[in-house]
Amino acid sequence: MLISIFFGCSFLLLCSSEFAGKSSSKLKLRSLSPEDRCIADIQKQIKGRNLSKNLGGIVGVGWDSLTNEVTLPVFSQKYKLCRTVPDGDFLVPDNVMVLPIQEARISKSSEMHENFNSFKKSEGGSMTVSGGGGLPGIATVSGSLSVATKIGKEHMEKHKRTAFSNKIEYDAYTLIGTEKAGFDEVFQDRLNDILNA
Repeated sequence: MLISIFFGCSFLLLCSSEFAGKSSSKLKLRSLSPEDRCIADIQKQIKGRNLSKNLGGIVGVGWDSLTNEVTLPVFSQKYKLCRTVPDGDFLVPDNVMVLPIQEARISKSSEMHENFNSFKKSEGGSMTVSGGGGLPGIATVSGSLSVATKIGKEHMEKHKRTAFSNKIEYDAYTLIGTEKAGFDEVFQDRLNDILNA
């Protein structure tokens, strides 16, 4: 009788821990952002798909021309359709149409730099980096010195080398925003405040 109670308790513990594991994984999936949920679903369905980036925050965002800064999002960004660009590298918001371009241009003028200061002052030696994140809203990142630039500087100074720089531009996609997802809630609230004033 003691053995059957022990087995009953272990079965109950095993079942409850298995149930807790399933509910916690569902809870984790629910706590993900819509973008991350799409990425997780795509990676689960297509093995080997290494999707981790999205094109949100590029189209449908306000811009202040006087201060040259990004402002509030205008269009709502939803990821219910879980669409990707044709080559599958980026997740695309529902209200954005993507047209592949895949055009590369190499600048015809090259620059030669005898020291790091001339490289730093050139267009190719820019030290500031900015980018958009996959978060609701806009994320900006800035830094003073990248690892590649630091290594280049150390190598130039240590070995008294000359650096050459070429400019390469790669246009991958044309992004066209549509209003089918509607306006962002914050933008809509601002419009309502203006109308009610």
